[in-house]
Amino acid sequence: MAGNGSPATLGTVATAVANANATAMEATKEIEAAMKVSMRAALGLGTNNSNQGQLDDLTIMKVCIHLLMTIF
Repeated sequence: MAGNGSPATLGTVATAVANANATAMEATKEIEAAMKVSMRAALGLGTNNSNQGQLDDLTIMKVCIHLLMTIF
């Protein structure tokens, strides 16, 4: 920036960037949660099923990533 912005302006920019980053992190968490729900539904894993044969969240995410890598 080489002295082009006042300290107040730079503070405002830093605050805006921090807020945008926090919003992006929250959106990432929401997307991850939605992907888990979608993968459970796609794999036929309901919350009322017995534990036998169910996949944990990490396995579900691995399956999702594998499917995405296969598509792209």
